Amino acid sequence: MPWEQGIVSSNLTTPTNYTYINCESLKGELVKKFKMWSIVILIVVVAAFSVYFFVGAENRNKIARLGVTGLAGDYVIQYTAGNYTKEYKIHGKVTSNPAGYYYFWFKPEQGGKKYIQLPIAHTTIEEM
Repeated sequence: MPWEQGIVSSNLTTPTNYTYINCESLKGELVKKFKMWSIVILIVVVAAFSVYFFVGAENRNKIARLGVTGLAGDYVIQYTAGNYTKEYKIHGKVTSNPAGYYYFWFKPEQGGKKYIQLPIAHTTIEEM
């Protein structure tokens, strides 16, 4: 069959109208695209490592905290300042802002709801 031999034809009844595919030009195009995407990926990886190594730890933490703008689920939130430790178990959403605070609603055992605001520097969040 002509298509099994890498041959494309506009008219299969006449064998003289075969058009052969130039595999070398296809290979060249694929190699060019592969090289281009390899360079793009390399640039992205180098940029990520540069940000990690050349940006201070505090700024990396600030960037990471911006990702916590809308966590929803079951969490244990622990606030520690000196010898004082307070733990909140919540089912809901934890939000943060660039000013450096976490916000969430807490339901105490006595009932009701409390809106809690905690400084990010003294707070840890763990998923239950």
